[in-house]
Amino acid sequence: MKVFIPGGSGFIGGRLSQKLSYSSDIKVSIGSRKIKSEVFLGLNSAICIDYEFKDGLKDILKGVDVVIYAAGMNADECAKNGASGINNSLVGFKRFVDAAFESGVKKFIYLSSAHVYASPLRGFINEESPLRNTHCYARLHSGCEKILLNKSGLMQSIVLRLSNIYGAPDDHNAKCWHLLINDLCSQAAIKDEIVLKSSGKQKRDFLSMDDLCEVIERVVRANINYKYIVINVGSGISRSVIDIADLIKFKYRELYRRELSIKIEDTTAGIEFDFEYSVELLKSMNFYSNNFFDIELTNLIEYCRNFR
Repeated sequence: MKVFIPGGSGFIGGRLSQKLSYSSDIKVSIGSRKIKSEVFLGLNSAICIDYEFKDGLKDILKGVDVVIYAAGMNADECAKNGASGINNSLVGFKRFVDAAFESGVKKFIYLSSAHVYASPLRGFINEESPLRNTHCYARLHSGCEKILLNKSGLMQSIVLRLSNIYGAPDDHNAKCWHLLINDLCSQAAIKDEIVLKSSGKQKRDFLSMDDLCEVIERVVRANINYKYIVINVGSGISRSVIDIADLIKFKYRELYRRELSIKIEDTTAGIEFDFEYSVELLKSMNFYSNNFFDIELTNLIEYCRNFR
């Protein structure tokens, strides 16, 4: 099976491509706008992508069975680039989807975000919940989902709406330090303290990178009887931000016998809401999270101590 991962030099793409490359029956290729050869040791191939030319994309995708689209701007980059940046990204994504269809790609997996639903996330949310978030990052993902939906009768299209991902990157230059748990672990490593910009009472669903890669590999291999499907991907467990900070503090003491201080800058910000991110569809299809929270968190803290 040939799998191609646009965005393979990024946070998710880097870890995912490494995992899939260990499988003897999967040949992995990655695409990036900028190739750094030292990042891709052990992979079959790395290709510099020019999203401006569909014919070039068709050549790259010829013979590919599965595309896992892990490219795109993060929330900070979306805010910085504004409407023009979003429009350019949507145009580039449509060009890529069209090229994938015309090249005979059998399965297209798009890594979207739970944040398309709302901000902040609250209440019970499943795949049928309305998409109400108007933030530019949410609009980019929902726009890409619509583009993929338009090809749903022609190419199997699978949208994975990811909860809050955390974990050590494959490359220390990966843009992942804006993610909440990654940021808190980085703070701990640099300053021996964690500063929360809110009360810490708000709840989120957190998923380890190990679990995410396991779920995606299952989706790659699965025979899914839908031309288009949206699947929430998370742990199914909501934790408050302050609970996560306390857990990092405990783990830090266990690993290094050092005490972290936790400071809350604004006790009024971040109101607590009930929140449940439903992953019942994921479970019903025998895709699940092993919830390797302790292992991934330990690895992340140790990574931050070594590289941050």
